[in-house]
Amino acid sequence: MTPAGGKGKKEGEKGGLPLCRIGKRRRERGRRARGKGGLGLRPLAACARSGGGRAMTTAMTAGRFGAERRHWRQARAGADDGGDRAAPRRNGRYKKLTEREINAVQPNTPQYLRWSEIAIKFDRSDHPDRVVHPGRYPLVLDPVVRNVKLRRTLIDGGSALNILFAKTLDDMQIPRTELKPSNALFHVTFGTQENFRTENVCFEVADFETAYHAILGRPVLAKFMAVPHYTYMMMKMPGPRRVISLRSDIKQAVTCDKESCEMTQTHEITLAREEIRLAATTASEGEVPPTKLSKTEEGDDKTKKISLDPSNPTKTAVIGAELDYIFAWKPSDKPGIPREVIEHSLHVKEDAKPIKQRLRRFAQDRKDAIKEELTKLLAAGFIKEVLHPDWLANPVLVRKKTGQWRMCVDYTDLNKSCPKDPFGLPRIDQVVDSTTGYELLSFLDCYSGYHQIRLRESDCLKTSFITPFGTYCYITMLFGLKNAGATYQRMIQRCFSTQIGRNVEAYVDDVVVKTKQKDNLITDLEETFASICAFRMKLNPEKCIFGVPSGKLLGFMISQRGIQANPEKINAILNMKPPSSQKDVQKLTGCMAALSRFVSRLGERGMPFFKLLKKTDNFQWGPEAQKAFEDFKKLITTPPVLASPHPQEPLLLYVSATSQVWTECQEDMPEENMEYWTMHFDGSKRLTGTGAGVVLISPTGERLSYVLWIHFSASHNVAEYEALLHGLRIAISLGIRRLIVRGDSQLVVNQVMKEWSCLDDNMTAYRQEFAVWGLDMVGPFKRAVGGYTHLFVAIDKFSKWIEAKPVITITADKARNFFIDIVHRFGVPNRIITDNGTQFTGGAFKDFCEDFGIKICYASVAHPMSNGQVERTNGMVLQGIKAQVFDRLRPYAGKWVDQLPSVLWSLRTTLSRATGQSPFFLVYGAEAMFPCEVEFESLRFQNFNEERYEEGRVDDINRLEEAREAALIQPTRYLQGLRRYHNRNVRSRVFLVGDLVLRKIQTTQDRHKLSPLWEGPFIIAEVTRPGSYRLKREDDTLINNSWNIEHLRRFYA
Repeated sequence: MTPAGGKGKKEGEKGGLPLCRIGKRRRERGRRARGKGGLGLRPLAACARSGGGRAMTTAMTAGRFGAERRHWRQARAGADDGGDRAAPRRNGRYKKLTEREINAVQPNTPQYLRWSEIAIKFDRSDHPDRVVHPGRYPLVLDPVVRNVKLRRTLIDGGSALNILFAKTLDDMQIPRTELKPSNALFHVTFGTQENFRTENVCFEVADFETAYHAILGRPVLAKFMAVPHYTYMMMKMPGPRRVISLRSDIKQAVTCDKESCEMTQTHEITLAREEIRLAATTASEGEVPPTKLSKTEEGDDKTKKISLDPSNPTKTAVIGAELDYIFAWKPSDKPGIPREVIEHSLHVKEDAKPIKQRLRRFAQDRKDAIKEELTKLLAAGFIKEVLHPDWLANPVLVRKKTGQWRMCVDYTDLNKSCPKDPFGLPRIDQVVDSTTGYELLSFLDCYSGYHQIRLRESDCLKTSFITPFGTYCYITMLFGLKNAGATYQRMIQRCFSTQIGRNVEAYVDDVVVKTKQKDNLITDLEETFASICAFRMKLNPEKCIFGVPSGKLLGFMISQRGIQANPEKINAILNMKPPSSQKDVQKLTGCMAALSRFVSRLGERGMPFFKLLKKTDNFQWGPEAQKAFEDFKKLITTPPVLASPHPQEPLLLYVSATSQVWTECQEDMPEENMEYWTMHFDGSKRLTGTGAGVVLISPTGERLSYVLWIHFSASHNVAEYEALLHGLRIAISLGIRRLIVRGDSQLVVNQVMKEWSCLDDNMTAYRQEFAVWGLDMVGPFKRAVGGYTHLFVAIDKFSKWIEAKPVITITADKARNFFIDIVHRFGVPNRIITDNGTQFTGGAFKDFCEDFGIKICYASVAHPMSNGQVERTNGMVLQGIKAQVFDRLRPYAGKWVDQLPSVLWSLRTTLSRATGQSPFFLVYGAEAMFPCEVEFESLRFQNFNEERYEEGRVDDINRLEEAREAALIQPTRYLQGLRRYHNRNVRSRVFLVGDLVLRKIQTTQDRHKLSPLWEGPFIIAEVTRPGSYRLKREDDTLINNSWNIEHLRRFYA
């Protein structure tokens, strides 16, 4: 062997320590020497001096290292001083020790953990099919723990412990006797049979209810060198063959998250029955006394004494002090509802102009009231002081019943600029009816309920109001704001979503807990307090009443018996004096309306009062009104008790009966046949004029004949319509209630019966989809990416299917290419209706249509209504693009091309008023699956079955033709209604071939104030269709295009 330094010296040289084999005798001598304590280890410094080289480390204790160094130095010193012969022997004595020391050292190289050389990455292949709120749900996997697969295992990177729940141990059939306060290891396995990892993990056992089987924290992630990814909802770790990929079960994650939230709420606000001991010390046995909380005196830390009856101080009860999380004794106890749950937004209109009101003058007593109220609001944190707001309102002080002042704010101007919230409030009568029939009722009142909801931060300055002491704004919702009631009702319904209708009823801030049996009172209150605590709401203990048999709700007295009238309202009428003015009568009728449920025929009884409400100069309270007033007082002295019927309860039907003997009422009489009148109508057009006839036949066979003469120009069908209408008017005037109408005009009869069949072969083209297209061009737009500035738009006349394509230039070639794409997908149409643009009159487009046998119908010049359907389509496309693009900021206006597919998708899947169906349905025979249905898993998405879908698809195709026929009838009725509406204010004009007409000048070039408006005359050459004409000049030169009668007027020579 070589010396330790790598550069050995010759044997016998100074300082040289050669390494050689040590014989058995020398080893025995070394053992004896060590036994006497005379041996040591060579230190790390000596190794460096003897040969240099890399730094080395050795595992030895500090004390032993120092002792060995001293022995070595002594031996080294003897050798260096040329001592006696024993020195070399002592150096040889340490050769074995030196060899051990050198062989025990190891290089100081980094120690890499196992599996660390395997790379872990995430790419597109790991992306889930659907991403619903990334990071919203936890990562839930199903590892094998001690040969049992735990499907609900939470991967929690924020936990420093690995937790196994006691219930899971019981399900794994592991006796709890195995649990000891020591590091008991369970083997945990991830992966599949081909590629898996198993490690021993130490778990902490927790004994409480949870939605998960186990929680794996950072120790497991570090041991497996695992990497979780919450966007991809999966975890990866190195494996023996390849990287192990573990995907989270989304359904399990959602279920566990929901159950955990519910359990968390329950654990946080569960009230033990011992915490609420609502037993009055003086209450009779078996009776649950009404409990109105008021903080009177405090006992120990666990309980508080409250009064049950303010009029009787001896009635007290003890309530758990932990209920402070439900009640607020002062404003500072109220944290407010989190903004994530709900906040009030004003949604002020963008075009609203801020209004600043000037400071009003207030008397000194009102100033003092304002200052006191501001102090309270500032201390409670409801308002804050602001500078330079855009909106300003004034406070308004209203006198309370106690004589004190109540400060309100006049937000009339602000409320006018806020849209109405469509959120509907519950019906008061239904809420009241739902609370009857319950043994106990508990009435809850929130502590400054409206102020517990915060205002959106951007809307706070809009609520600014000016006072003599400064300018302030609200940071919480207040009563005077528009839609505040709807916001509060929305919050209440969210809070008690699982209880409303079952054991809770709520109308805005009036909340009542209804208990069917008094034994369930504590359970109902616990559940209600759980919901309240989850929303961080606080109740007012001075206004809450628990466990009462009856109480007042929304102006009615409710109890187990039923609904009773409010005694205060009854006393108000009984103590009322006879009205002396219209204002007093209005008060009386208002009180009567509050008791309308308890007074039958209220309108008839109050008719004398209602007559006095008419605007008259002289108010006179007559004898009739006085008698009605006294009768009404007598009637309300004993109001009835109303009760809702029980389910499956038989109801009594009160009917009129004869005054004769009972047997005659029970006699079975033959059923009387219904008698009908019959009406026949007919109309016709002759050379002498147009007339109509109507014949009415009574049930007894008598005939009434009527003849009509129509004094205006009408067709045969118009005469039929007039005959029908006049016949119906005659029948109504005669008091006929049952009538059978017969006519020979199939058009009229089928229109009334909403039936129509297409029997003419010429109408076949109009029944087929994609047979007639309307074509137009829209633009120019702001130049988009790619240079697009215009848009070609086409619509199928039957199905209303819309096609659109952006283009850079509008030429005949571009129009041809656009329509070729339509032909390749939908087939060759019968005709195209378009305007007279050069892109549609060019040779390339005309040649294309001629080659495919497509007829082009050009609309009248300067009359877009000739091609009205495609013009309306242009408007819908523009409206959709504006909503997607131009409502944003201006820089996005050039991205209209990107929004075009979504606009077309929305138009194709929207119901058409003309057909009653969506274009998508009329083309494919089924409604489209919307992305929102996939995201929120609609019933159609959840119940999808491929085999049943194929069978249903065949049925849909078979019914498609019937749906198309029905869709063809709907536009006919729709167009007839439009025609009647349009013709009401239109004077009929007709030109014949050969008539002389003038044409309105359409050009705007070289025009001035004295320029003529009409040009001509021209001669009518052809009537292309009613209201559209071809013209020619006086030299018989035919003018291109057709002209609508709107732009023509008769020329008088």
